[in-house]
Amino acid sequence: MSVPNWSRANLVAPSNAISMKEVLFDNIIFGPIASRRLGRSLGVNLLPVDIKFCNFDCLYCECGWTKVQELHHEHLPESSAIIKRLIEEIKKLQHAGETIDSITFAGNGEPTLHPQFASIAHDVILVRDLLLPEVELSILSNGTMLHKDEVREAMMRFDNCILKLDAGTEDTFQLINRPLGGVHLEKITDQYAKFRDKLTIQTLFFKGKYHGVQVDNTSEKELSIWLRRIAAIRPKRGMLYSLDREIPAQGLEQINTKTLNQIATQVRKMGIEALVA
Repeated sequence: MSVPNWSRANLVAPSNAISMKEVLFDNIIFGPIASRRLGRSLGVNLLPVDIKFCNFDCLYCECGWTKVQELHHEHLPESSAIIKRLIEEIKKLQHAGETIDSITFAGNGEPTLHPQFASIAHDVILVRDLLLPEVELSILSNGTMLHKDEVREAMMRFDNCILKLDAGTEDTFQLINRPLGGVHLEKITDQYAKFRDKLTIQTLFFKGKYHGVQVDNTSEKELSIWLRRIAAIRPKRGMLYSLDREIPAQGLEQINTKTLNQIATQVRKMGIEALVA
């Protein structure tokens, strides 16, 4: 297996980073977890169980900072181990009389970074069709690998694609999500528009300062451009929320529910469902 050759010094944990407990899933298959969006969700973690493995370094990530020096392909679980564990966990749930609503690709970073993502998705779909044909297949993703045909085509087979969009402008995208490897917002959102009725846009709104720089994705300018992107993408729904857990960056503030509902109202005026968490 191979992974992108990333290098970006500012995406190593800052020397003045606050101490926080990183929230990592310690199993390949985890849950079921109660999800407002997906019901009872059985998670599939294609990533290491001991580190965050992501090409974003979001200011608010509960998994902590992305440590580039730790991103080695040796950490990634093999496809056969993932499928074996999934079948075992499904059979355990069935034996216990428990039901689930979704099998969800999520975990400790960006699932589509796994070099075997497309083939694993194919195998998971076969397992789902055989053992749990009524259950949906979902994914939480930052959308950065959608330029790859095999990733995009695999994700088109999912019932629910929940994709991140935290900014309207490129500057705010770079400030909030801190992507590695020359990722740009325009290229991501161009791919999002291909999903439409399978797509849920997930946005975390907040404001504050990070290293003396103002951060606010609810400003009039930022929000107007974000809304234009939503109108162009035409997702099935938007999921809007704010900070509610410990995060690695200091100086960030939660957005109140009233403001989130005001944003949701503007989304609904486009004929798009909007949920506030």
